[in-house]
Amino acid sequence: FSNTTGNNNSANGHFALYSNTTGYWNTANGASSLYANTTGGDNTANGTLSLFRNTTGLNNTANGVSSLFSNTTGNNNSANGHFALYSNTAGLNNTANGASSLYANTTGGENTANGRNSLFSNTTGNTNTANGAYSLYANTTGLNNTANGTYSLNANTTGNDNSTNGAYSLYANTTGFRNTANGHSSLYENTTGNNNTANGYFALYSNTTGLNNSANGSYSLRNNTTGNDNSTNGRNSLFSNTIGYRNTANGVSSLTLNTTGYQNTANGHSSLYSNTTGNNITAIGFFADVSANNLTNATVIGANATVNSSNKVRIGNASVTVIEGQVAWSNPSDRRLKENIQVNNYLGLNFINKLQPVSYNYISDNTKVKHDGFIAQDIETILKDLNLHFSGLKKSSDGMYSLAYSDFVMPLVNAVKEQEKTISDLINKATEHQSIISDLVKKTSDLTSFNSDLVKKNDSYESQILKLSSKLEEIEKRYPVGN
Repeated sequence: FSNTTGNNNSANGHFALYSNTTGYWNTANGASSLYANTTGGDNTANGTLSLFRNTTGLNNTANGVSSLFSNTTGNNNSANGHFALYSNTAGLNNTANGASSLYANTTGGENTANGRNSLFSNTTGNTNTANGAYSLYANTTGLNNTANGTYSLNANTTGNDNSTNGAYSLYANTTGFRNTANGHSSLYENTTGNNNTANGYFALYSNTTGLNNSANGSYSLRNNTTGNDNSTNGRNSLFSNTIGYRNTANGVSSLTLNTTGYQNTANGHSSLYSNTTGNNITAIGFFADVSANNLTNATVIGANATVNSSNKVRIGNASVTVIEGQVAWSNPSDRRLKENIQVNNYLGLNFINKLQPVSYNYISDNTKVKHDGFIAQDIETILKDLNLHFSGLKKSSDGMYSLAYSDFVMPLVNAVKEQEKTISDLINKATEHQSIISDLVKKTSDLTSFNSDLVKKNDSYESQILKLSSKLEEIEKRYPVGN
């Protein structure tokens, strides 16, 4: 109607290209399509009221009733579908495919919307991509978001840098940013949580404000709400977690029942399955678990192994027969690490002499391997009788006993010392007795020598007496009595 010098334009329909003056290479098909265009060029409008308000906008394509209806100066936009890019005025380089897609966009640019009502509320948000009906529906000014799947990022308003793949993924997100959700309903309830990654069906489904979580596997971190810094790999891993934080779960159903426990690490199918509120627990191995759900600072290593007390390390299950290492186990013993140091000599022979070594096998060991050692309850009875404490006797929180055989070295050392003292005393007494015997031997020798001298003197006396007797006889013969 108003065309003056415009060229190469095509108008089909009532009031099509009505106001065009110098615009060129425009195509308008449908009543009032490109109605207000004056100098805009290279526009294509198919459908009633499509590109209705466009004045100077260039290179726009509108297919569908009222598509790009409000566009005035926006360029390089493509709208396919009823009311697609309806409110766009000056936005650039937008692509909308689907009824009412990018409906409210005004000046936002570089957006791509595929699907009915996708990016419906976007106004000034840029570089967003929405694929699927109602994807990024509520986005207004959010930037750099990618939504793939029906209703994905549906509620996002100003959240930035989010990526979703799967129907209803990041559905409730409003202002949360840098979240990645892959899988149907992953990160479904997230609102303001940031830097979360969910891969798998219903992964991180209930997360609302939780930060820095990574969930890989269907239903992983399914019930997490505000827990932060959790990482999971495997179906149902950390399934029940709500506010627990800094947990790492690797393996199907690992840390499944954890709710508020924090700083736990589980590696292996169903590892730490039973834990709910325990913290700082490490479990490595298939079904490596805890006997109670609230332990602290415990470690368990090995398939089907179970740790039953806080501040305890368990290696291997009941079938393990050997724990081997290249060198002997060593314990920290530097004086600088210790305090309240006292000489301990009250456990010795009084304890060792009461010990009863036994052989046995464990009930749970199908191989019935024989072991040698002691029974913990027997040790407890001895200590009660002596009214003494011994660090080698351990009792877990669940009532089970264990023995630290290395601690038996101390009473053995004391026992050896006691025996050494007894032997030393006996040697001293034997030495004393030997001295007495030596004195007696010397005296006996002296007496023997004296007796020998007496014998010699006696022999001499007897010889002299014999001589005297002989002389006396001679005298008597010579001088008879009575003459």
